[in-house]
Amino acid sequence: MPVTTDDTIRQMILGVLAPKLAEAGAPPIDDDTNLVELGLVDSADLLEVIVLVEEEAGCEFNPEGLDLESGLTLRQLVGAFVAPSASGTEQARTAAGRR
Repeated sequence: MPVTTDDTIRQMILGVLAPKLAEAGAPPIDDDTNLVELGLVDSADLLEVIVLVEEEAGCEFNPEGLDLESGLTLRQLVGAFVAPSASGTEQARTAAGRR
């Protein structure tokens, strides 16, 4: 599987949010823009982002450390995706081979 960079994940997220950005007439956002405060991300948008990135990039979403009540930035959202570890992948292959 190709290595997915933070830049790739960032572009995927921005692709999902692009219609809302255009609709809201929001100024360009940066990594520290509070997406919730601007009304750019709600629970449905977050779910769409999670599913897209997990399926397309093969990353896993880890919400640990995110506090949606205090807001959510692009940097935090990108950082919440982690690539499966090589050892975890190897363990899964080994377990599958034992079945």
